Amino acid sequence: MLAILKRELPEEIAIYKEQMRRKDFVIAAQSVHKLKHKISILGLEKSYYIAEEYEDDLKNSNIDLQLSFEDILKLLNQFVIEI
Repeated sequence: MLAILKRELPEEIAIYKEQMRRKDFVIAAQSVHKLKHKISILGLEKSYYIAEEYEDDLKNSNIDLQLSFEDILKLLNQFVIEI
């Protein structure tokens, strides 16, 4: 499980960032949905709820939670680097 996370997470983060760069918010919401499941697997309950709300917000082109979500991504990325 951790090997899959370590392999997939950086790729999924890069895809999400590219979608955000292009302001393709509805597609980015799909990436957040995938990332949300990884957050859940790691048991990060508060982060999961932020991701869930952010996913819904992106579908309405609302990026208010972008910085909070990207802080979560930084923590996840740091975790997979260290394992």
